Amino acid sequence: MVERERFFTRDREMYKTFFPFLFIITLQGIISVGVNLADNLMLGNYSEISLSGAALVNQVHMLLQMIS
Repeated sequence: MVERERFFTRDREMYKTFFPFLFIITLQGIISVGVNLADNLMLGNYSEISLSGAALVNQVHMLLQMIS
């Protein structure tokens, strides 16, 4: 059984390293979603077939992003 007190570390250096990486990864995810949204908005005005193709590629991209 893991003690609750030992779950969080008191090593400040670890947190100084962890949170900038967390910020960068979160920002990358937000940018990726924004680009996918812009693609969908632009192609939605063009044709339904191109929109469905872009939506399919965006789903695959998000799946690969979650795995990596």
